Amino acid sequence: MSVRLAPLAVETTKIRYFHFDVADRRNVDRANIGGWSTLDTTEVCYDTAGEVTHKSYDFSVGSNTNAVRVKVYGKNTSSVAVEFRVYIDNSLVASATLPAGTTTVTLVIDHIGSLAPGSRNIQVRTYAGALGTRCVSKVGIVAGRRVDSTTPVTLVSLTGLYTEYTLAVNGNFGYKLGVRYWIKGNRKTTATATVTSNLSNEVEGYHRNLEAGDDDGEIWLVLRTGDFRPDPAISMAVGTSGDVIIVTGVYVQVTVSRNISPSGVRINEHGSSIAFVKYTTIDGSSSRVCWAGETRNGSQLLWCTDYGTNIQAILPYLPARPGTWIHFGNNEDSIARFTPLLIDLVVIAQ
Repeated sequence: MSVRLAPLAVETTKIRYFHFDVADRRNVDRANIGGWSTLDTTEVCYDTAGEVTHKSYDFSVGSNTNAVRVKVYGKNTSSVAVEFRVYIDNSLVASATLPAGTTTVTLVIDHIGSLAPGSRNIQVRTYAGALGTRCVSKVGIVAGRRVDSTTPVTLVSLTGLYTEYTLAVNGNFGYKLGVRYWIKGNRKTTATATVTSNLSNEVEGYHRNLEAGDDDGEIWLVLRTGDFRPDPAISMAVGTSGDVIIVTGVYVQVTVSRNISPSGVRINEHGSSIAFVKYTTIDGSSSRVCWAGETRNGSQLLWCTDYGTNIQAILPYLPARPGTWIHFGNNEDSIARFTPLLIDLVVIAQ
């Protein structure tokens, strides 16, 4: 009798994983401007003689703030002329007279001047030599860093961005590591401004406001995403002499994105998959996270979370094959209104 030994079965099941964990830098001003803004639309009126204070604002700004813009809208329904005044730290910096009988709301003062870092106070007052009703109808204040050069001015020059995330990949996954940045501020411009960076393959997102404009408060000037590098540098220039932009902050976030679908992580394995994600808004918009699959008829959403602004979710078990992916809505570089902060994806592959 002979005994034949069969070879041991080869274990073919393998664990594949994708792990991305990034520091949340959405509220970190990388330019150290620490700007401040308000758009106050509450109308305050007085019917008295002499000087009265309609509005008072206390705020603090960062070390790279050097400028402020104050826009005052008002009306004067009295029979005497009224002087509107802007005070910074109790010093008069701007004034203008509104004629009697100005019954419609009018831009009275548009002041752009210097502002020192630290704690500041701005007041809007009026003065009338006799009884008469006058109103401060709207006040817009933006404090930040002044950009008025037609040659690029460096706003941000970072190093060591690789320390802000961890990325561990064991398996065949499709993804793109990027740097997303956005700039906020205020324009008084007649020509299109320019923003440049040292990022490759840069794509502009949903917020695009570099063209000529005259803003009352803080707006999104630009939102862009480019290929990852550890030392991003960002510069800005106005389009023509005399234009002014006041930048309130520059924000830089490491992200996982793609220029085209999928806007997340593509699985190029056969097996079973499950994932945990943390996904959050940049600009307050709402979106969702989905399992998606590529078919002959194009991409299809297979399962999705509810819409939200800050999403933490376990994506349920899903049979995976090449072409299955995690889709992050509004994360495409051409939109870029969301960003993933944590992706833990496990595939039991065959």
